[in-house]
Amino acid sequence: GGLFGESWYVGSYEIWRCGCAERLDLIQREPSMKISIESATRIMMIPETDHEKAALDALWKIIIRCDAASKVLCPIGAYIPSESEGASFVIQDQ
Repeated sequence: GGLFGESWYVGSYEIWRCGCAERLDLIQREPSMKISIESATRIMMIPETDHEKAALDALWKIIIRCDAASKVLCPIGAYIPSESEGASFVIQDQ
């Protein structure tokens, strides 16, 4: 590891090793929805909690519509991992 340490995720825990000491810290973390990049044109969103399942279901119902044309997600703004809380998207017609 580097001077500042490194971490690994195991289930709902983050294991942190400080780079300057021989110590491992186990930190409980909130589960978060997984996003898998399947290909250059496809992603898979994998909810890990009941709340995330409900949120993904609600998003699905907004985007996929049986009675009208489906919608699309278009990114807006910028996503910078070290500075951004998350990525923003607008829902619009195709």
